[in-house]
Amino acid sequence: MAANFDTPSSSTNYNVATTGTVAGWSTARVMVTLTVSGTNAARTATQQVFYREMNYNNTATSTALGISTTVRMAISPKLHGNETVATVVNFGY
Repeated sequence: MAANFDTPSSSTNYNVATTGTVAGWSTARVMVTLTVSGTNAARTATQQVFYREMNYNNTATSTALGISTTVRMAISPKLHGNETVATVVNFGY
């Protein structure tokens, strides 16, 4: 089976900036949640949730670790019309 991911584009790239600090001798978890709402004939529900989790390990040092990164997530099917995206970023130890 062959698959062509170049055309047509079937998803929307969505970027979320995340920043924070992981204390020394600690591990931390960041979860980005996107909730897509609205109507789209290609979407089976009026709300669809996408998430990504990142873990940071800073247990080897007492120095705080600064985090500043952009998380790129794919929303599929592609956003259309009146659809909106609600973004929530959670951080915890």
